[in-house]
Amino acid sequence: MKPMVLISFFCENLNLPKSALATNADLVVHSLHKSLNGLTQTAALWYKGNLVNEQNLINSINLLQTTSPSSLLLSSCEESIRDWLNKKSLSKYQKRILEAKSIYKKLIQKKYSSHRNSRPFKNCIKHL
Repeated sequence: MKPMVLISFFCENLNLPKSALATNADLVVHSLHKSLNGLTQTAALWYKGNLVNEQNLINSINLLQTTSPSSLLLSSCEESIRDWLNKKSLSKYQKRILEAKSIYKKLIQKKYSSHRNSRPFKNCIKHL
């Protein structure tokens, strides 16, 4: 499934890292259970550009995927993406991101340190 343009602009203007697709990645595995409301083990494979041959990608996936997919996990993927594209849900995500940033600033003001890592909202906090 090719990504919709809206996906590239998810929660823009909130000073988050750019999505891999927005920085011209050709293939991206998006773990829905890490960034959205998907069940554990759910993910989507996005592709764009001319470097990926769609039929070769489909053939490769067909070699690896199961012949008995989980309807529960597939439904979770569909619902996660539907929720992501819903403007009301988008405002909820934006609100939660702003709340997380506010909490982070308060921790810094209270002399807590954090170890930054590749996941902006996963911080290891220790008291100074």
